[in-house]
Amino acid sequence: MKIGIAVSLLFLLIWIPVNSFYIRPPKTVAIAFFPGSKHGVNRQYVALPSNDLPKVESFLSNLPFSSKDSEALFGGSNTINPSSSLNPVQRLSRALSFYSSAIPIFFAYKRLATEIRLREEYLKQQYTEEEKSRLFNQLHDWGSDEIVKKINELKGFYVKTGQIISTRVDIFPPQYTSKLSITQDQLDPLPANVVKDVIERELLQGAKMSELFAEFDDIPLGSASIAQVHRAKLLDGRVVAVKVQRPAIEGKLLGDIQNLKNFAKVIGDSLLIDYYKIFTEIEKTLIYELDFLFEAQATVKVASAIAHSPSNKPQKPPVVVPLPIPGLVSKRVMVLEYVEGKALSKIGAELEKRGIKAGSPESLVLGSRLLTALTDAYGSMIFGSGIIHGDPHP
Repeated sequence: MKIGIAVSLLFLLIWIPVNSFYIRPPKTVAIAFFPGSKHGVNRQYVALPSNDLPKVESFLSNLPFSSKDSEALFGGSNTINPSSSLNPVQRLSRALSFYSSAIPIFFAYKRLATEIRLREEYLKQQYTEEEKSRLFNQLHDWGSDEIVKKINELKGFYVKTGQIISTRVDIFPPQYTSKLSITQDQLDPLPANVVKDVIERELLQGAKMSELFAEFDDIPLGSASIAQVHRAKLLDGRVVAVKVQRPAIEGKLLGDIQNLKNFAKVIGDSLLIDYYKIFTEIEKTLIYELDFLFEAQATVKVASAIAHSPSNKPQKPPVVVPLPIPGLVSKRVMVLEYVEGKALSKIGAELEKRGIKAGSPESLVLGSRLLTALTDAYGSMIFGSGIIHGDPHP
């Protein structure tokens, strides 16, 4: 048994293909520009070789209009600032670090299940459901602690994986879903000086924060896999939420998702869901999530979708969508309207704090209103515009 596990482990580590650690860059980069139109009515595209940065820079510098004319609807920085990519050694190191935790946990479950089966078949030792539950709960406690520690250490796309697990209470044990809920918005935040540096480069072309913000909270409202959000106040007095992307996160995400696809493919027969297909689909959409200009456009589309009935008649939106502030969005920073609220996953604790028990008339009324609002919102999106928010976090 031990020899079999050792051979399997060695096979997994050797089997990892080299292209897990080398993400091939696209051969061309498409640049959109908007001559003579601040709002992009006359949108044009040009394809240039991605490995020839001087040619790209030369093209931009020789455009027959000002840089302001080349801004999209939401504006932002026009500076080409490629994300730092991980080199093959770094990707290998992260993969091995992940496997060093994931494989022992995987085999611990296999070992326990096999031990119980063999004892029942050959030693005629019968386990009650309570005994099996107790043994597996001990394993859940240990395994979930190890996974949380490893995700906090590696971050990158492993955080995304934690978010997926935390929402699947129908599949994973509560030890995993509860502990991994921190991946939604409670990860270790970036230092405030790093956040401000990103904002100054992306939105202010190197100018000081004081030229845009009257106030800026150093402690974030939440911190997740790709970005973190800070409360701030603009010079005109508007309170806003500022979403800032983690520097160099793109290279980590692309390398990590390849490692996870490989791992999911190997252990696919042991999972209830084909996570290889899930990770493959996420990989396809990741480029949009890493560009806040896409997110800003999607936010406006969702807001418009729920403000109209399926028959395309204007209606009062069933939920509030905080909109991006025009002119204050770039690829890595997005300033939005600030809306007070509680995450759905924290409403139960908030009600308890106010003395409202689960199952009480008050909690049932609130639950009914929440379900009605969400059902109406998704009904408008699905049966109306067809534009659907596909990544709701609880």
